[in-house]
Amino acid sequence: MNGRNSGITYGAEFGHTYSDGISSINTENNEEDKNAQTTAAAHLGLQVSDTWEIRVRATLTKLNTDYDESFGLQDAAYSFISEQKGIFFSSKYGTEKSEIHLKAGRNSFHSENMSAFPGVFKGQNKMADLYGKFYLADAITAIAGLSFLEEKAQLAE
Repeated sequence: MNGRNSGITYGAEFGHTYSDGISSINTENNEEDKNAQTTAAAHLGLQVSDTWEIRVRATLTKLNTDYDESFGLQDAAYSFISEQKGIFFSSKYGTEKSEIHLKAGRNSFHSENMSAFPGVFKGQNKMADLYGKFYLADAITAIAGLSFLEEKAQLAE
């Protein structure tokens, strides 16, 4: 769903998949392994003036899946769950001869593996880009900017 009204843009997205009744390994028991994934996102934008626009976007993804023991080729009650969240901001100021862009965001995840080799994994990243586009001639554009990225992860608990 997307829309626009008086310089305001908005939108929402949703998706969900689910399956069960399938085993990842063919055995006598054929224990069913489920898989579910849900995604959602929303954005809101504002045309501040003829030359300036801003936008905010938020995202969420959840995954819950079962799987079997692949080394011994046997049914097992193993699961993997994960959640990822993000928030993002962008702004563009532009004229006929140039544009200035600012993009920033933060993304985080938390995942857990429940198996013979269990683990919890967490992380986040932060990013920002500030750059300019300068239209010098019909076929010549110069781009210059700065980029920042910070990533942190805890890969086992």
